[in-house]
Amino acid sequence: MANLEYNDDLLIRWLDGSLTKEELENIKNSEDYRDYGKIISEVDSWELPSLDVKSSYSGLKNKLPSKKTITWYQTTAFRLAASIALIALALSYIFLKDSNQEFSAGISETKEFFFPDSSSITLRPGSTVLFNPNEWTATREVRLTGRAFFDVRKGQPFSVEFGESKVEVLGTSFEITSEKNFNEVICYSGKVRATINQQVFDLPEGKGVTYPDLKEPQLFTTAGFWARDRVNFQQAPLSVVLESLEKHFGLSIESDKVDVNRSFTGAFTIDNADEALEMVLETMDIDYEKNGETVTLQ
Repeated sequence: MANLEYNDDLLIRWLDGSLTKEELENIKNSEDYRDYGKIISEVDSWELPSLDVKSSYSGLKNKLPSKKTITWYQTTAFRLAASIALIALALSYIFLKDSNQEFSAGISETKEFFFPDSSSITLRPGSTVLFNPNEWTATREVRLTGRAFFDVRKGQPFSVEFGESKVEVLGTSFEITSEKNFNEVICYSGKVRATINQQVFDLPEGKGVTYPDLKEPQLFTTAGFWARDRVNFQQAPLSVVLESLEKHFGLSIESDKVDVNRSFTGAFTIDNADEALEMVLETMDIDYEKNGETVTLQ
């Protein structure tokens, strides 16, 4: 086996001890066998120093940069997730406790809506009512801005807040006007209790109370009836009546030359703007000029 050095496979098998007995006998007298045998004997005589695992770990640990231990609940990701969860919980609570629904009527609109118990409200133009349907079975409470007619089914107490005033009923029909400088309550059927400036007024059918700002409330009797196509006023400031005309017909009324603090008692229909202007302004003996949607009082 003079060419053993060229037979890598045979050499590898010899070193890992996988040669057959016959193959091993054939190469023992070769020069390669003697050379590699000396190397292997030398390597086998080497001794490695014993390894102190504990000491080596301590040395390695001292060489590594120090790190701050952070528990899982101190991580930024956890804090962010917790904050989001708390915000979601708070929003859910607010939504359930204060999930108000809104009914509203725009300019030139008179709209009827129904509450969960089939009580109804007819909103005049530019008016809005808020209520919470989630709490309706426990308490029937609404908040009104503007002017509306209510037809209430009998049941739990029904209350309407408007401005600083409040109306309470069981089952009845009534109208409320809540404007900037004027408030009014008229009972058309049943009985209404109106609390105004800490004064309580029990209004039976056909009775009403009006209270312009800075004036004492005044009781009155009405022989009229509520109608969808008719707007009634009882001792209302002219400014309130003119604003109602603007909302119903989309008008712009210039009233700088007249006394808008004068009181008006009467009504106008909502079918025709020209007829409505005549019903109010001629009654008040006020001249006017109408140019498109602009009305100038003289």
